[in-house]
Amino acid sequence: MTTQPLTSGFDPTDLSKTVRPQDDLYQYVNGGWIERTTMPEDKARYGTFDILADGAELAIRAILDESRAAPEGGEARKVGDLYSSFLDEERINARGVRPLIDRLAQVEALASINELLALIGRLQRRGVGGFYAIFVDNDPVTPSVTSRCWNRRPFAPRRELLPRRALRSDSRSLRGARGTNARIRWPE
Repeated sequence: MTTQPLTSGFDPTDLSKTVRPQDDLYQYVNGGWIERTTMPEDKARYGTFDILADGAELAIRAILDESRAAPEGGEARKVGDLYSSFLDEERINARGVRPLIDRLAQVEALASINELLALIGRLQRRGVGGFYAIFVDNDPVTPSVTSRCWNRRPFAPRRELLPRRALRSDSRSLRGARGTNARIRWPE
């Protein structure tokens, strides 16, 4: 993998030589870049952040490929072996849904909302996501303040699918997570 020297700042070759800024500022500022950059066929949009993301993916791929060839028993080789297991489509297809059967049986055996919540807790401790993501993030207005935040995962049940008593008990505890009592002020 070849690396280019890191550059920063303004690139004057991005400016258009044919458009005046007072006529079309967007075309003036981006015209040079637009002329010399070809949008990949598989993209609906393409910009500098997409170029950075593509470069990061290639760098990670190079690290993973190197890890696959690392000496047996080392940490790098463990990463390479894990990566190889994700690429082994023949084995994945042969196993089908068998690795999920035990987990699906746990879901099938649920008889109450409390059992569902307990299962979600057990799965989250193993790294399996639940219905909600709970995290801490900076306050957008006051950067020195952080807040507990939560959001619903895309596969979480919609409000109308949950029993009313579950919504009442959950909404009280979740409402508190969004309020000012959930803020933490870090020392300067």
